[in-house]
Amino acid sequence: MRIFRFLFIVLLGVLAIEVYPQDSFGPDHYSCADGNPINIPCVGNGDWSNYQLIESGDGYFNGYAPFMCPWSIDYYPGPGDLQNGQVNFCLILYNSWGVISFYDCITFFFQPLPSVDAGADITVQADEEVSLTGYAENYSSTIWFTDGDGSFQDNTSLSTIYLPGTQDILNGAVDLCVAANAVVPCAGIVQDCLTLTINSNTCQDLLLHQGWSGLSLYLAPDYPSIEDIFNDPENNLIIMYCADGIYFPQANINTLENWDNSTGYVIKMENEVSISVCGNPLQTKTVSLQSGWNYLPVMSSSPVNCMQLLSQVMDDIIIVKEIAGTKVFWPEANINTLDSLHPGAGYLIKTEANTIITFP
Repeated sequence: MRIFRFLFIVLLGVLAIEVYPQDSFGPDHYSCADGNPINIPCVGNGDWSNYQLIESGDGYFNGYAPFMCPWSIDYYPGPGDLQNGQVNFCLILYNSWGVISFYDCITFFFQPLPSVDAGADITVQADEEVSLTGYAENYSSTIWFTDGDGSFQDNTSLSTIYLPGTQDILNGAVDLCVAANAVVPCAGIVQDCLTLTINSNTCQDLLLHQGWSGLSLYLAPDYPSIEDIFNDPENNLIIMYCADGIYFPQANINTLENWDNSTGYVIKMENEVSISVCGNPLQTKTVSLQSGWNYLPVMSSSPVNCMQLLSQVMDDIIIVKEIAGTKVFWPEANINTLDSLHPGAGYLIKTEANTIITFP
């Protein structure tokens, strides 16, 4: 923009006009829409005795001051300025004769601060991958992060996949956060988080045979009450017990109360019944055995080779046998008809000393 200074000299009734360049307001400016004041630059040098500053916004000045260098004033943008994304200032300077000696305009553009939304909280099953669809505005870059042990397919993309880790599943929940970096001239980072709830419920289907059998679970029941697990309106359960107690519903006896994953159980059924027990994976798969007879649970979801499992404590093992069957593992007698320990079953085991068995 070419700026003209008009100098009117009236001499002997003749109007003479002199036009010559003058300093400008300077180039347009870019500021962050963070509520901080913006500084309106001084004009430079020149002759003036009065001024008029015209702004298009709804903000306010911190007081008027001369516009000649080195002085300047601050403008506090209003909400309309920030919403519109800009504000215009036009400065008119008048010389001592009241004639315009300077006129120029400048525009301040406001860069909005970043905003980000991770999305609503999510609930998934333990074996599911998680689809994330974050949203952000006015950002230069984004990144997903978490304090969990899972992994993002692409943590720099707002839309990505998260694969829960083992500890995430055990904890049952994890926070997933997305951060957005500001666009220059703004600075800083904003972030938002969602909570991923991992429903690690898996269900174990059990076939309870008529008569006597052994019983165990490889998961921790959501509802551990023995009465809830065997909520059979036909009362097919006759009796159930382990070393710590007994459940005898017909006699209204229940000293077991809640399911204990660290032991196997002996159970007797009136008729064959199928039940399904839902719960979470066990956080520990270690069984502590006392010297003598114990009820051994199976803490793995697939059959376990008996000899491989017991090899870790072979010197302490006397015998392992089915609770209501003929299969046996008897190292001293070199007898092994019990090839595998099966999920859902319980076994009798006798040891020479206190020992520990860890399932895979």
